Amino acid sequence: MQGSPVAAVCVDPSGRLLVSGHEDSSCVLYDIRGGRNVQCFKPHSKDVRSIRFSPSAYYLLTGGYDNKLVLTDLQGNSLNFSLKMPRVAQVRQLCAEGTN
Repeated sequence: MQGSPVAAVCVDPSGRLLVSGHEDSSCVLYDIRGGRNVQCFKPHSKDVRSIRFSPSAYYLLTGGYDNKLVLTDLQGNSLNFSLKMPRVAQVRQLCAEGTN
């Protein structure tokens, strides 16, 4: 986890906690006021690219390049719920040649 590039960050509604999502599939929960790491965990098998707290900061929703949304209970309960994301759109790169 240490040294892995950060791909997403979010601050909880109270401004006390910050969470970062990393390219090594890890998340790090950080206590801003205390200046310390609170928890490190790996909810995904690939890069974490989106991360959000619930309004109460009891839950964390993450999205990763493994095509999953993961809901994690930050209060220590055994909830770690994963949803497979459907493919909504496929992007294709097209190149058009100009004519003179």
